[in-house]
Parts: sequence; C-alpha cells; structure tokens
Amino acid sequence: MIPALFENGVTSVLKADWTLKLETPLCIRNGSHSAFRSTAGGNEGKKTRNVKMGYRFNGDSGGDWSQVSEAAFCVAVENGRAVPRYRVSAKSVRGAIRSWTITHLVPEEFHVLFTETNKAPADKEAAKKAADERGAKWDEAENDPGFRLVWDLFGGVIGGDDKAAGQKLRAGRLSCVTEPLNGKSEKPFVQGQDWHQGAGGSFGPDNAIRHLTVRGPLDRITQAAKSGGLHQFVELSPGQSFKVSFRVANPRPEHLGLFALWQREIDSGMLRMGGLSSIGRGRMTVETASYVLAGKKGCLADFEAFQGSETVSDLFSDFWDIRRLFVNAPESPANALEILRGLLTGQPAPGAVKEA
Repeated sequence: MIPALFENGVTSVLKADWTLKLETPLCIRNGSHSAFRSTAGGNEGKKTRNVKMGYRFNGDSGGDWSQVSEAAFCVAVENGRAVPRYRVSAKSVRGAIRSWTITHLVPEEFHVLFTETNKAPADKEAAKKAADERGAKWDEAENDPGFRLVWDLFGGVIGGDDKAAGQKLRAGRLSCVTEPLNGKSEKPFVQGQDWHQGAGGSFGPDNAIRHLTVRGPLDRITQAAKSGGLHQFVELSPGQSFKVSFRVANPRPEHLGLFALWQREIDSGMLRMGGLSSIGRGRMTVETASYVLAGKKGCLADFEAFQGSETVSDLFSDFWDIRRLFVNAPESPANALEILRGLLTGQPAPGAVKEA
C-alpha cells in the first residue's frame, strides 16, 4: 500500500539546485514560428544565399521569408517591460527525468499505468473491462518498489474522471523551476552572418546563443528526400548553462539516491532533454549541484548518516532543522545511491531506514 502523501502535513522539504551546461545543441520547441530570409530578395538575391539576411522573431512567413520553428521561450518582466527570454521549461526538465525514471526503474508491464489515455471508453462494457484490467494491474504494481517510488514522487492520474472505474489520483512530491539561459547573443548564428534586417525585422531574445539548423528527413521506404520534409528550426547552442531548482516535500533518503542517479546519468549522456536526442541533441552535464534539507525538529533523523551534512543557522532554526548536504560534489551522494539500490533490490544498505 502506498502511504498518503501529506497525511501529517508537510514536515520537511529537500531543495536541490543544479546548474546544467549544454554539451550538444538543444532542440526544444513551443509551437511558435519565426520567419527567415536567406537572401536580399528580388533579382539581387536570385543566385546568392546567406547575404543580407533577415529575421522576424515570432513573425509571419511568406514570399522571400521562410518559416522557422522557434525555440521555447518565456516572457519576463524587466524594468517594467515585458521581454521574451529563451528558457528550457520546467515541464521539459521534469518530463525528461520522469520518462527516464519510468523506463529504467519500473518494470515494462506497468508502464501502461503511466502512459494510458485518461479518456474512458464510451461503451459501458468496455469501460468496465478496462477498469477491471487496470485494477488488477494496479494491485500487481503496488507490490513493485520501483513503481511505488516513481508514483509516490511524480504522482499521476489513472482511470480518467470516473471514480467508480478505478480512478487513481496522486499529487507528486517533486516540483521544478527553471531560469532563463545565461548566454548573450543579439542574432542567431547562420553561416556568413551577413544580416540586413530592414523594416519590421526583429532578432528576438538576446539571452541565449542560438543557431539555425536545416533538416531534410528521408523517406523510410525510398530512402530519398521526403517530400515536403525540408524545414528549418532554431537550436540552443552548446557551451551555455541554465539553473534548475527542485523541491521535494517530505523527502526520504532514497529520493537523494534518485538525484544522485539522475546526476550520474545526465553527466554520462544517457539522460538527455529535448527533441532529436537520438541524433546527438540534448546532452548536458551538471556543472554545480547543492542540496539543502529543512524539516521540523526531530523529522530529519533518517538523514543523519549522510556524509557532508552541515547544520545551517537560519531565522527559523528554533522551529526547523536546516542542513546543507552536498555542495558541488557529485560523488558525495554515493551512500544515497546505495540506499536507493537497496530499496529497489530488497537488500537494504547498512544503516538504511525501512520504507514507510
């Protein structure tokens, strides 16, 4: 049985702060488009490319202007003005981590509980059959430590809106916030860099280094260029970084083990973010990582064994214990990895506490 998440309220919080550095181009889109002109247009541009180019951020294409899939961005308020800023969304980071964790820690037969559609079948008999199958699968999954860990941390919805059809709801413990990238570039990089904006042009956000990529996919049957497949899109260039902050409510030692595991897999290139990861995109490294744990007096006993634990003085020290666990030392949570391994294999590490 998976215990209720906030049965006794929020008694402790784990705060993890990462700085992620892009090692390969990052392709993350948000559905918006810009316009790009590769020539000066007219007779002057008939036989030239990348000369007197133009760019319209979030603008319309047509004529000499071709459509470009834009990278994900947000709108920030700076000095009383709303300005666009390139940012890797928290949804993208959390989603990539969640997907990797399900794939590697949850047995394949239980993946359907995380991926099935929430829309119930219209036919009553089909709905009842689906509910029965889901209930049987759930009873099996509850006994699997990997499933319990992922469901408890990320939460989810199973069974749509019909409570009578075996609906399962859970709010996740893990929340995530990201900051805009910290690069600096006025224009996207295109070979030649011969820009001539003219009227109505705009390069868009200047807080990230980005470049235009042209891709022409092949037809899987003929192995020739796919008709209508040639397209351009904006990618975030490698070498720049951004900050991510995670919060885990009522954490347990195995959650620190998950952070250590994610950190290791990101650094090794196995856990990537964004699209086109199969052709090398989305690789990152964790440049810095710090972990701070805060909890009510007497609620942090499970974390006593962690090396590097340091008590921090704070305004709320009379009510909460606050400890800095690991700072800029990816190897420090090694004992956390052992606790996680023990939980998943049923062989607890020495000094580990039992699962609640």
